[in-house]
Amino acid sequence: MIRVSCPPGGTVLDCFMGSGSTGVAAHAEGREFVGIELDPQMYAVACREIEKAQNQVRMEDMIDATPERGEQTKLF
Repeated sequence: MIRVSCPPGGTVLDCFMGSGSTGVAAHAEGREFVGIELDPQMYAVACREIEKAQNQVRMEDMIDATPERGEQTKLF
Protein backbone atom coordinates (compact mmCIF):
# COMPACT_ATOMS: atom_id res chain seq x y z
CA MET A 1 0.00 0.00 0.00
CA ILE A 2 2.83 2.41 0.83
CA ARG A 3 4.48 1.94 -2.57
CA VAL A 4 1.33 3.04 -4.41
CA SER A 5 0.17 5.75 -2.00
CA CYS A 6 3.43 7.55 -1.22
CA PRO A 7 6.11 8.56 -3.73
CA PRO A 8 9.76 7.58 -3.14
CA GLY A 9 11.27 9.98 -0.61
CA GLY A 10 7.79 10.97 0.59
CA THR A 11 6.34 10.98 4.09
CA VAL A 12 3.70 8.56 5.36
CA LEU A 13 1.19 9.91 7.91
CA ASP A 14 -0.57 7.45 10.21
CA CYS A 15 -3.15 9.19 12.43
CA PHE A 16 -3.94 5.99 14.37
CA MET A 17 -0.48 4.45 14.80
CA GLY A 18 -1.37 1.52 17.08
CA SER A 19 1.54 -0.93 17.21
CA GLY A 20 3.53 0.91 14.54
CA SER A 21 3.28 -1.59 11.68
CA THR A 22 2.75 1.19 9.13
CA GLY A 23 5.88 2.92 10.44
CA VAL A 24 7.86 -0.29 10.08
CA ALA A 25 6.59 -0.71 6.51
CA ALA A 26 7.35 2.93 5.69
CA HIS A 27 10.92 2.46 6.88
CA ALA A 28 11.28 -0.75 4.85
CA GLU A 29 10.13 1.15 1.74
CA GLY A 30 12.50 4.08 2.35
CA ARG A 31 9.81 6.60 3.28
CA GLU A 32 9.75 9.06 6.16
CA PHE A 33 7.05 8.44 8.77
CA VAL A 34 4.90 10.54 11.10
CA GLY A 35 2.66 8.63 13.50
CA ILE A 36 0.04 9.81 15.97
CA GLU A 37 -1.19 7.62 18.84
CA LEU A 38 -3.40 8.63 21.76
CA ASP A 39 -2.71 5.64 24.03
CA PRO A 40 0.67 6.05 25.78
CA GLN A 41 1.18 2.27 26.06
CA MET A 42 0.55 1.70 22.36
CA TYR A 43 2.79 4.67 21.55
CA ALA A 44 5.60 2.99 23.51
CA VAL A 45 5.02 -0.28 21.64
CA ALA A 46 5.08 1.52 18.28
CA CYS A 47 8.28 3.38 19.13
CA ARG A 48 9.96 0.14 20.15
CA GLU A 49 8.87 -1.70 16.97
CA ILE A 50 9.90 1.13 14.66
CA GLU A 51 13.25 1.47 16.41
CA LYS A 52 13.85 -2.29 16.02
CA ALA A 53 13.13 -1.96 12.29
CA GLN A 54 15.50 0.98 11.96
CA ASN A 55 18.30 -0.92 13.71
CA GLN A 56 17.83 -4.10 11.70
CA VAL A 57 20.59 -4.80 9.19
CA ARG A 58 19.24 -5.35 5.68
CA MET A 59 20.70 -8.07 3.49
CA GLU A 60 21.33 -5.54 0.70
CA ASP A 61 23.55 -3.54 3.05
CA MET A 62 25.67 -6.60 3.90
CA ILE A 63 26.44 -7.71 0.36
CA ASP A 64 29.28 -6.01 -1.50
CA ALA A 65 28.69 -4.82 -5.02
CA THR A 66 28.23 -7.67 -7.47
CA PRO A 67 31.46 -8.35 -9.40
CA GLU A 68 31.55 -7.70 -13.13
CA ARG A 69 30.91 -10.66 -15.40
CA GLY A 70 34.01 -12.84 -15.66
CA GLU A 71 35.62 -11.27 -12.57
CA GLN A 72 36.31 -13.70 -9.73
CA THR A 73 35.89 -12.69 -6.13
CA LYS A 74 38.47 -13.62 -3.52
CA LEU A 75 37.52 -16.45 -1.22
CA PHE A 76 40.27 -15.92 1.36
